[in-house]
Amino acid sequence: MKCSVEAAPDRGGAVDAVFGASSGFPRNVEDRLQQIGNLERLRALGETAAVIVHQIRTPLSSVHLGVESVRSSAALDPALRPRLDVALEQLGRLDRLLSSIRDFSRPRRLEARPIDLRTIFSEALAAVESSLQAPRTSVTVEVRPDPLRIVADPECLAEAIQNLIVNAVEARPGGGVISLSAAPSRLRRGWVRIRVLDHGLGIPPFLLERVFQPFFTTKRTGTGLGLPIVKNIVELHGGFISLRSGEGRGTTVTIDLPSGGPGA
Repeated sequence: MKCSVEAAPDRGGAVDAVFGASSGFPRNVEDRLQQIGNLERLRALGETAAVIVHQIRTPLSSVHLGVESVRSSAALDPALRPRLDVALEQLGRLDRLLSSIRDFSRPRRLEARPIDLRTIFSEALAAVESSLQAPRTSVTVEVRPDPLRIVADPECLAEAIQNLIVNAVEARPGGGVISLSAAPSRLRRGWVRIRVLDHGLGIPPFLLERVFQPFFTTKRTGTGLGLPIVKNIVELHGGFISLRSGEGRGTTVTIDLPSGGPGA
């Protein structure tokens, strides 16, 4: 798939970043061959990353157990406890980073089957329920027609939606309404459009083109792999992802997927 990035402001100050086939959707042999080549490179990266993650995680687990043991010791100087708490927090952050690297680079084999998008939305919301406990945070869900069925890998698609919901919650620290919707695409027959909208802080135009780059993040505890993982999942399904944002105006992530599944 030939991937393009566009960033252009509209009259309201919002900016678009569009990722997908240069012609709008992959439709010729060249696009398909390039997409296959990208998947092969990702597969090779996944094998290397799996070895690296394993080699780091094994001693990391030993360090984590050692720090916990020292922290729980009755002979520990109380003045040292806050420092050990920070160490445990940082070890946990490193472990989450390793998990994100593994998830981003691992080869994925889609197990596509007919699914109902409302069910996928419900599963994604249940998985991130703790994130939705933030004060004054709520999610509206709209699916039309209901049920709306497509052929996709339910686990992968739910993971993509989960990442987008978490991003939306974190974009609005003071709470707010997050909108999750799905409907048939108006641009291409036989496709569906999924949208996740927040009314958060928005993304500055000069950062917008970098949001899908691996390891790029503006969050203090972020890994920078959430949106790249979403992008990979969408492209494995033969789909197309775009992001529209304006500072102080919130962000909308749009996913277009073929209803008939990858290759449809």
